[in-house]
Amino acid sequence: MDAETLLRQGIAALRDEKDVARGHDLLLQALRQNPQLDEGWLWLSRTIGDPAKKRQCLERALAINPGNAAARAYLQKLTAAAVAPVLPADDSRIEAWLSQAEACVKAEDIPGAVQHWAKVLDVIPDHPVALPAAVRQLTRLKYMDDARQLVWTAMQRGTRDPAVYLTAIEIAKYQKDADEVDRLRGELVRLPDVDDKLAVEAIEHFIRAEKKAQALELLNQAIERHPRSQLLLLKRANLSQDMGRKLEALDDFERAAQLGAGTKMGKEADSRLLAFAPRLTDRERGSVLLALREALGVGMLYLFMGWQDAGLNLVQMGAARWGGVGLALVGGYLLVTATSSPQQQPIARWMGGEVPPPPEPLDPLEADEHELPEETRLPMISPIFRVLIGVAGGLLLLMAFALVFSMSLGLLRSPNPEPLHILTWDEVVNAGGQ
Repeated sequence: MDAETLLRQGIAALRDEKDVARGHDLLLQALRQNPQLDEGWLWLSRTIGDPAKKRQCLERALAINPGNAAARAYLQKLTAAAVAPVLPADDSRIEAWLSQAEACVKAEDIPGAVQHWAKVLDVIPDHPVALPAAVRQLTRLKYMDDARQLVWTAMQRGTRDPAVYLTAIEIAKYQKDADEVDRLRGELVRLPDVDDKLAVEAIEHFIRAEKKAQALELLNQAIERHPRSQLLLLKRANLSQDMGRKLEALDDFERAAQLGAGTKMGKEADSRLLAFAPRLTDRERGSVLLALREALGVGMLYLFMGWQDAGLNLVQMGAARWGGVGLALVGGYLLVTATSSPQQQPIARWMGGEVPPPPEPLDPLEADEHELPEETRLPMISPIFRVLIGVAGGLLLLMAFALVFSMSLGLLRSPNPEPLHILTWDEVVNAGGQ
């Protein structure tokens, strides 16, 4: 079939049958055979939603035939729509046009209703009543090109209404333009007024299509606008984990959990964190209270030993044993500081500690979840000071042990005391006489 025949069939499919998808394919076949068909480029522009691509087709038609009045007029209209300011709305006119459109619908005069809606859209291109109503009726009549033009005019004039983009997506899906659908979904996610649920619904399509890198990029952009959205953070964490980015997933699970563990998504984030090794945050590493809590456990152990040594009687413990409990608290704190809490603030900073270098990155595909490197921004007590503190703590604990367990240690040193002397009757009588 020659190019002219394909061109005529493509125009007929668009103009008479309102079949944009078939017309688009026929026009492309014609232009592949003969790229110099200016009418082919003109009609092809009517099947494309992207304003930049539409403009390229019209400019190509005019380059081939500068006298193509239809192409020139369409290009001028496209340019005017892109730069035309949105006029202030006249409420009385808008209400009148909407009422007239409704009356036309009741009278089954759909073309008349569309004309009145079009007047509204000339003033407010994304009017929440006129635009969906006009698009719905045009779609029902299979005037898809006209319906899409209304939607694209609203987008070209800067609408931020997500509903307009959703309508454009439905039109592109109807016309089986997968690339256009993906592009519109990306634009929808980038809208400043889109909520996190709608953004996730759009991103889900990229994930199901195995376009994970594109989905991750859109999630990053959405989280920049909604940094406190647990839904977006959980979605990015799950996607990162699927892509082998375990460190990024762990960070997002932690952020989502910190935003509120009482919500359904907060509980989900907490449960997902259980799959990873426990990680200390810098807030926990720098806490003096946590170190004191561990030292208190050591003191309670020594108090229990002193209580046993005093015959299970706290009153009989005496000053030495209580002093041993106090030494155990101090020694336990020093030992905890040297071993498990060397970054507690401000002690580590006072002792001239330095921030540890960042850990060497592991291959996220090979690293075990329980061996993930942890980065910290808090200074840490130097190794030599930690050794000195640990030795001092250990010595104090030894001294405390000797004080709280004094009776038991005495029995250990002298396990065989002198036997008791049993008095005879004569000794008792003599003692009484004296």
